[in-house]
Amino acid sequence: MSPSQPSAGSGPVSAEHVGTLSQFAALIPVAIGNALRARWASATTIGCVMLSVIVLCSFLAMSRGFYAAGDSAGSDRMAVMLGRQAPIEIESDIDPAEAVLLERAPGLSMLSTTSKVSPEVVVSVSRRAKGFAKRINSTLRGMRPEGLLLRERQGFKLVEGRVFRPGVYEMIVGRKLAERVSGLELGNKIVLSGKTWTVVGVFTMSNSLLESEYYADVQSVQTAFDRHNQYQSLYAWLEPGATLDGLRSFVEADPRFQVDVLTQRDLYRDQVEDTSNVIMYLGWPLAFVLTIGTFAGVLNTMLMVIEGRKRNLSVLMMLGFAPAAIRLAVLLETLLLTVTGALLGTLLMYLFVDGRAATIVGKYYATVEYTMKVDWSVLLNALGLAITVGLIGGAFSSLAIPSYRKTPASRSA
Repeated sequence: MSPSQPSAGSGPVSAEHVGTLSQFAALIPVAIGNALRARWASATTIGCVMLSVIVLCSFLAMSRGFYAAGDSAGSDRMAVMLGRQAPIEIESDIDPAEAVLLERAPGLSMLSTTSKVSPEVVVSVSRRAKGFAKRINSTLRGMRPEGLLLRERQGFKLVEGRVFRPGVYEMIVGRKLAERVSGLELGNKIVLSGKTWTVVGVFTMSNSLLESEYYADVQSVQTAFDRHNQYQSLYAWLEPGATLDGLRSFVEADPRFQVDVLTQRDLYRDQVEDTSNVIMYLGWPLAFVLTIGTFAGVLNTMLMVIEGRKRNLSVLMMLGFAPAAIRLAVLLETLLLTVTGALLGTLLMYLFVDGRAATIVGKYYATVEYTMKVDWSVLLNALGLAITVGLIGGAFSSLAIPSYRKTPASRSA
């Protein structure tokens, strides 16, 4: 490398900038070589960033996976009516007379020869998980035959046993639920709310989140859980071309309705959104605290590296390299190390965390199973963190480089 000697006169500012950038370009191989030669210092910097990125990616993967599970579970064609201002489905209360009134609503598909609506009773039940001492909260949904016909449009399929009978304490369970909860094998009997229920079937759905419920006869659930003369929700399927706004207008025009109208997708999205936000609110502050520690580690490491390179830096300045060009080279070296740490940390999370099943208690007090998700947005957040640490750490550490240019004359003096 043979950098050009600076001219004796002082050129224009723009020329100086061009000269600094050309010198910086010449120092890029030097910066890369320095990062490779300083193995322990480079490994320390990369390790600090990796730890912060792994913590950040863990929270982001949980939040993204949990939100994706809820967002993909529902349908925009399925209309749901909850009691007015009910925060969640379990706490909703709908008068049976409203289910009769809703049968006259336009734009709803016939679920059977006599009904367009599936009135449902929803309660939360808790059972012990297989192989663990912990308990899993799930939803027991009481419904009429129309409820199962409605679910057929979402891939409902009975894979074992038979459907529950009206007026009998029988239930069918989702396959995902049967895999996680003990005692849900076909033919087993379980006790819920003081009543003995028989598992008579196992079903699958198009989405695993929808397989985490118990289905039973609506009258049996009402009797067992003392929910007489009330429903928690009303479900219906919109005809092709019908809109939710049209159904909402029909409901709002009749003062006898005391319900809010939304889609099933909105219902599940609302279920996971608050919990997903809580994960983020906890994750980012923790990542920020770790980032401060990472910045301190990167800064101290780079300052020690610069201290050990004083002789080399003096030689570069004696050769005519501007201090600004050398500072940019140090900044580049720091950025290369922090970005490498971010890429390695994200790669580890992708290899060992992406696609891994996890559980969390959702808004309905139900234990929701979801898949952790490490995608491009997680990578971009990790790179943003690394670049921020690299820019700030590199900028501060480069201040240790003298601002004057050493020449042979100044050396002899």
